[in-house]
Amino acid sequence: MFGMKRRLIFTVVIFLAFLLPACQPAGNPAFEVITVNTSTTDTTQKPSPTATKRPTETLNPTPTATPTYTTTTVPMPHIRVVYADEGSFWAYEPPASPLPLQNEPLGISGDSFHPYAVMLSSDGERIIFLNAGYPGLGNEIHAVHFDGNSPQILLSREQINKMESDMYDYPFETLIEDISWIPHTHRLLFTTAGPATHHTAFSSNEDLFTLDADTGQWVRLLKRGEGGNAVPSPNGKRIAIRKPYALSINSADGPFFFRNLIPESATSAPLDRMSVVWSSDSALLGFILRGTEQYAVYAADGISGDVSILGYIPRYRRTILSPTLRHVGVSSPQETSLYTVNGTPLLHLVAEPACFLSFAPDGQHFAFSLGNPPDTFSSACLVNDIKSPVFLGSLEGEFTQIPEPIHPEDFFWINNAQYIIIDNHDLILGDIGGDMTKIAALSGHITAFDVVDLDFQAERVA
Repeated sequence: MFGMKRRLIFTVVIFLAFLLPACQPAGNPAFEVITVNTSTTDTTQKPSPTATKRPTETLNPTPTATPTYTTTTVPMPHIRVVYADEGSFWAYEPPASPLPLQNEPLGISGDSFHPYAVMLSSDGERIIFLNAGYPGLGNEIHAVHFDGNSPQILLSREQINKMESDMYDYPFETLIEDISWIPHTHRLLFTTAGPATHHTAFSSNEDLFTLDADTGQWVRLLKRGEGGNAVPSPNGKRIAIRKPYALSINSADGPFFFRNLIPESATSAPLDRMSVVWSSDSALLGFILRGTEQYAVYAADGISGDVSILGYIPRYRRTILSPTLRHVGVSSPQETSLYTVNGTPLLHLVAEPACFLSFAPDGQHFAFSLGNPPDTFSSACLVNDIKSPVFLGSLEGEFTQIPEPIHPEDFFWINNAQYIIIDNHDLILGDIGGDMTKIAALSGHITAFDVVDLDFQAERVA
């Protein structure tokens, strides 16, 4: 009898040994899975400190208690902030109080004040903002010093319209698009846009202009069809110029030309416009081409333009290449993940609608948000009135949640370890360790803002 029992127990053990593995849920074994769970029952778990010690970890994006921003001392960077509310314009340099800038000397007031973009030069001395024309496009450019002096209209509506009509038989309205500073200068780069088919929408003219933000002098660098959208290098010495199917590198001081860097074998694959990125040292330019089966990741030498392929990644709706050119953050309507540039899955962040926002300048840290998947056509994160839970992550699999949901477009990395957000009119400084400090209470309904860490920008000149 005893022998029969031993044989029965042995048989059951063997049976279970074969049965249990077959009952495990299917998944991608190559992913180091770190999944964000939207339940609110547990906030005590913390992600694994390394991506190799624990295969699955659950994060909780909704705290069970009312979150409060701590008064933990976060090292205060030397920052300058500029923002616009519904009827005013402000400049702020902690620890001083926000300085109201007068609208009338700027040539705007009342119903004529509709800034949709506010931008600080990298030295924090010059402010420019675009008044809105067609949604997302400007019909005039204003400038003022950070202390409120020397306000001027850099380009009026009449001047912008003349940019095209003086060279072409072009009687239609012209608007400013895709404007950016050349770092460590007071020069701006921008393209123009005009009415497309049936004049019901605007499309890029694929030109390129430069504008001196101190004098208002503008120069046409490349004519319509010969230019494209500019991506300046962090040190301000080089410029990448991108089109939907072409890319070139130029010196910031010219001469300006368009020599396509995209290999002839891949010219049919469109350029992912959101993944053209300079390395932090400005030595390399990375970009991604969207193939039908997979996406190809490339790097080009910042001086010679010599191109090499880094690898391939699966197709996703949104792809963000890190400044180290080693990792890609990806999002689809169903998931958000992190890959190496050679296609190796690194972290599966969340299996629900979400959006990979951005990498910190060091490429080691990143941010993603829940509930706002990338748009079908633009690949930009969905923008709506609903605030989203935002998480900060690291390549090692460590995660921190911003205590309250925010509008993801109000999140700014300012250096390798710190960021700024606006939450319910409070300007808040945070760092990757989870410490956060309120640094100012802002008035009104904030329509646009920008922030610059002066010391960090100064380090990038070299």
